[in-house]
Amino acid sequence: MRPSRPVPRAAAAHAPTSLTLPALWTGAAAAGVGALAGMIAVALSWLPVSGTAGNSASVVHAGLLTFLASLHGGITVDGTPAAFLPLGLLVATATLTWRAGAALADAASAAGEHRTRPLVRAAVVQAGSFAACCAAAASFADLGTSYVNTAKVVVAALVLFGLTAGTALVRSSPLRADVAARIPGWLPGAARDATAVFAAYTACGALLVAGSLVAHGERVRVLLTEVGGGWNLVPVVVLNLLAVPNATVAALGYLAGPGFAVGAHTVATPLSGATGPVPAFPLLGALPDGPAPALAWVLIGIAPVTAAVAVARRLARLAGGRARLAAAARAAGVVAVAAAVLAWQAGGGIGGGRLGTIGASPWLTALALGAEVLAATAAVVGLQAAATSLRGQHHRPDTTRLRSLLRHSSGAHNREDDEPRSASEQAVEPIAEQPTEPIRTGRLAG
Repeated sequence: MRPSRPVPRAAAAHAPTSLTLPALWTGAAAAGVGALAGMIAVALSWLPVSGTAGNSASVVHAGLLTFLASLHGGITVDGTPAAFLPLGLLVATATLTWRAGAALADAASAAGEHRTRPLVRAAVVQAGSFAACCAAAASFADLGTSYVNTAKVVVAALVLFGLTAGTALVRSSPLRADVAARIPGWLPGAARDATAVFAAYTACGALLVAGSLVAHGERVRVLLTEVGGGWNLVPVVVLNLLAVPNATVAALGYLAGPGFAVGAHTVATPLSGATGPVPAFPLLGALPDGPAPALAWVLIGIAPVTAAVAVARRLARLAGGRARLAAAARAAGVVAVAAAVLAWQAGGGIGGGRLGTIGASPWLTALALGAEVLAATAAVVGLQAAATSLRGQHHRPDTTRLRSLLRHSSGAHNREDDEPRSASEQAVEPIAEQPTEPIRTGRLAG
């Protein structure tokens, strides 16, 4: 039997370290930090007002439920299923998972691991570790008639972790080049265009929400006083702040035209305003109670124009009108898909009654926003082409006069060539055309 050959020290020194352990603990750490943050939030907002009914076990269960609800896998509260989620919770958890992906990329760089398969394997292990911790928390988080579905929690955890931590890992590791080689070449540009579009619409939506809060400040104050004063107000204010991103996404639907719903019979659009009763939630005091005022119509007009100008500036580098329109159509498609996902995540419902529908319609918002962006961008691209054509005609030289001058100059040269030359002119030839004999030195012959 031949003895095994020892591994050379140089090869062993340069062998990459396994990423399994860093992947396991970074995934578990993201879940642990999220659960701990949920417990701290519950302890600060609930214990001071719960009196003797509150205890440490309830804080742990409620904190776990808060963290698991932030995954947007659904939750049942006091027997009532709730699919609506304050997006602020989702953003906070997504920040933790993003950081976990970046930490795994740092661990891979420190270990000298740059191969594709080990990096992908580590990403899968990390997502599995996060999902397993969430599943364990779901089995322990029941609090009376409040609970979460373990299967939905696992699916939501895998999707959220894959999108956030996976993206962070790809951006900070050699996987970036592999992914860039596999995706369509037009997708990065369309994604940048969609980002510019959402930046314009989000800014206008945030201004719309802030202006509506100021305009309906008295109504918001009344709703706050109905909730109660003192420490009872703290969790309500926190929930309202966490729901501000939901209000901004609803404002996108308002700016695009279809509007948004707050309950089964309450719809707000630029033409009608909100109709019907609403819950005593202070942020809902900013709902428009009639058709859009003049300042709101200004924002409705500014949003698509600003977005179209931002997209058209990048498309101006492309050659040809067809190429620009095709790029605008692809950007509008990406905008529509992203708008549908945002409206889906920002909406939902609580139970099946009066609050069964909350937020903007995903498919109506996607269609309206995509069509709006495409039409506005096509109009701006057309104006750019017309302006370029006018500038070209203004600076174009007078070709008719130039041709006449060239023809006259050519005729003069031809006449000069046809005229007979004098004897003295014929005798003079260029020196370069006359062959020269080499100069010989020495004794002269003869």
